[in-house]
Amino acid sequence: MSGSTATPLRRFRQGLFAALLAVVSLCSTNSFAVPNPDGNYNLSMDARAGSPYPPSDNYSADLKTSGVGPAFTVPVSRHHIIAYNQLRDFYMSVVQRGHLKELKGFWDGFGARFLSYGQDNRVNVTAPVAADYDQAKTLLEEIGRGVVRANAGVPPRPLGWDTFHGFYTWMPWNLFLGPNGRNDDPGEQFETNAQYIINNKDTWNTIINVRDNMLSYQRDGNVKTLANINSQLLRLSARTRVYPLVSDQWIRVAPNVYKIRVPAN
Repeated sequence: MSGSTATPLRRFRQGLFAALLAVVSLCSTNSFAVPNPDGNYNLSMDARAGSPYPPSDNYSADLKTSGVGPAFTVPVSRHHIIAYNQLRDFYMSVVQRGHLKELKGFWDGFGARFLSYGQDNRVNVTAPVAADYDQAKTLLEEIGRGVVRANAGVPPRPLGWDTFHGFYTWMPWNLFLGPNGRNDDPGEQFETNAQYIINNKDTWNTIINVRDNMLSYQRDGNVKTLANINSQLLRLSARTRVYPLVSDQWIRVAPNVYKIRVPAN
C-alpha cells in the first residue's frame, strides 16, 4: 500500500476507534435502573437493616493486626455513633410530616455515593451489586423529586428500598470499627466517646449539631431546622469509609474486653 493512501485510511480507522470508545463510555455511564411509577409507596422504617458490608476479621489482643487463626482472638464490629433508633425516628418524623422532598440535596448526594460506600468498605461490587446500588440511587432521586411518596406504611415497597434502608442504617460517617467486648458501650444512646475515634473537631461538631437538630425537628417539625440537617447530612455523607480500628485509641480492661481511650484532662 502506498504512503498516499495509508495515511487517510489510518486516520479513518483512528477516528472510527475513537467514536466507538465514546459510544462505549456513554453506555457505561447510563443507568439501567427500573423507574418506580409515580405514586404512593410504603417508605416506613422499622427494624434495623442488616449491614451492607462484609464482616471484619478478628484482631489480635493488642488490636494491632487482624486475620484468621488462633492468634486473632478479638471479634470486632461496626459501632454506631448516633444510634439507629434515633436515625429511624427522625426519618419517620420527616415521612409523617410529608417533608421528604426537603431533604432532596442529601438524598441525591447520599445515593450518588453508594458505589463508593461499597467499594471502600470491602464489598465485592459485582455487576449485579452495582445495578442494585444504581436502583437505590434512582429511588432517592425519585423521593427527592416527589415521584415516590409515602403512604403510611401500606405496601408496596419501591424498587431499591432494601439497599437504601441498609445504607441509611449503616452510613460510614456514623460508624467506627471496634471490639465487640466493651465495658463502655452506651447501647442505644449517643456514643459520646466516639469523638476520640473521629479525632476531628469540625467533624465532631457537625455530628453533634445534626443529632441535636434531628431531636429539635422531631419536637416541632420546623422546616428551617430540616434545611440545616439537609446540609449537615450531605457534608457528613461525603465520608465513604467506616472509621478504622486504631489500637492506640483503645484500652484493654480484661481478656477480650476494651474501652475507648479517653485523654486525661
